[in-house]
Amino acid sequence: LLKAFSLVPTLNTFNEQLGNLGLDFFPMLVVDLLHEFKLGVFKYVFKHLIRLLYAINHESVALLNERY
Repeated sequence: LLKAFSLVPTLNTFNEQLGNLGLDFFPMLVVDLLHEFKLGVFKYVFKHLIRLLYAINHESVALLNERY
């Protein structure tokens, strides 16, 4: 039940049902970045990414704005 470096049991329903197919479901789990960063840090990083996008191509920011 415990792997070589596991501190908790690693078997669960996903692993039991999909493990036989060779599917590793852990990469499918989405990380919620807002829980990893404080809101002010996220805003700063997001503004910086928008500025980089604008520096690369002015029209891409407008396209991003249309989509979201």
